[in-house]
Amino acid sequence: MEKKIGRGQFSEVYRATCLRDGKAVALKKVQLFEMLDAKARQDCIKEIDLLKVSRRERGGGSTEL
Repeated sequence: MEKKIGRGQFSEVYRATCLRDGKAVALKKVQLFEMLDAKARQDCIKEIDLLKVSRRERGGGSTEL
C-alpha cells in the first residue's frame, strides 16, 4: 500500500501496486465489525462477494487481507 486516497464511514481506500504485474490498483479496507446496523453489514458483505465473483470471471482471482 502506498497512500490513503479516500475514506468513507466504514472503509478506507488505498493506492497500491500489484505485486504480480506492477499495475496500479485500489484496495478498499472495510471495517465490517464497526458497523452496528446488521442490514448495512449484510449489504456490504454482498457487495464484497459480488466483487469477488466479478474479478474471478475476468480471470484475476481475489485476495483478502
